[in-house]
Amino acid sequence: MRLQPSFTPFHAALLVSVVACKDPAPASTTGSTTTGEPTAASSTASTTSTSPTTSTTGASTSTGGTSTSDSGAFTVMPDLPPVAPCDVWNDTCPRGQKCMPYAGPLEMPGCIDVADDPIGLGEPCDEEAQPDPCEAGTLCDGFAQGGDSGRCLATCEGSPDDAECADVCSNCFIDGTKTHGVCPVLCDPRAPACPEHLSCMIIPFAPQFLCVGSDKLSVPAGMPCTGIFDCVEGAACMPAMFLPACDGDNCCAPVCDLNGPDTCATSIPGAVCNPWPLWNPEFELSCLLDGLGLCGAPM
Repeated sequence: MRLQPSFTPFHAALLVSVVACKDPAPASTTGSTTTGEPTAASSTASTTSTSPTTSTTGASTSTGGTSTSDSGAFTVMPDLPPVAPCDVWNDTCPRGQKCMPYAGPLEMPGCIDVADDPIGLGEPCDEEAQPDPCEAGTLCDGFAQGGDSGRCLATCEGSPDDAECADVCSNCFIDGTKTHGVCPVLCDPRAPACPEHLSCMIIPFAPQFLCVGSDKLSVPAGMPCTGIFDCVEGAACMPAMFLPACDGDNCCAPVCDLNGPDTCATSIPGAVCNPWPLWNPEFELSCLLDGLGLCGAPM
């Protein structure tokens, strides 16, 4: 099962559309895509320019790409080489460079130098920095949320039509132009510790727990929901049959800790802490966090 959200270019407001989880899943995640779930992603284009300079050493001067000597002769200085085009999905840039989605004056994918002291995978970064400060294979992305949201995220592998993350517990968020995608950092919905302005989103039938930017995670436990971007942090949108009572096709079920006290009834009357449902045949058991349960009807 692969989720393939999408977002628009780094320099603009970004929009996410999510490919649905496979059955069985909440009604909102069936079909090919779920649209209208905005979130944002951001990185920073890298441009290289040469400012005019004037040297007064000796008897010659230079301005821009042309120099003159006291003999009056002109010597054409070589221009800087253009940014080499590349494919972010299959980075073939030379060693010491990486493929950036928006590099050079045309803001097309191009090879840029990796920072001398690059920031590692998952580490905080400034998404406004130019050039991108992250190590090869990653991009600085904070889903355009600002603050401390920027992290060096792994770029997706494959292609826009068959995108995946090297970490099966993450999932690919694809740029609206399909030039690239990024794999969000993971989180524990029992004690979310996502970067500032990001929230821990639950994809229950994968399972995946990802830090993403969304202003819609607001539906409280026990209330009807329509998709994975609806429920408050710490709750998952589940089919009505999973809960003791639900006024819709799906409702928000809070997570719980199988190794701790059962507090489910305080959120949803009649609910108990159940083991995480393994209904999806493509469920990645290795991605299920130790002791993580889900509140629902007694099983």
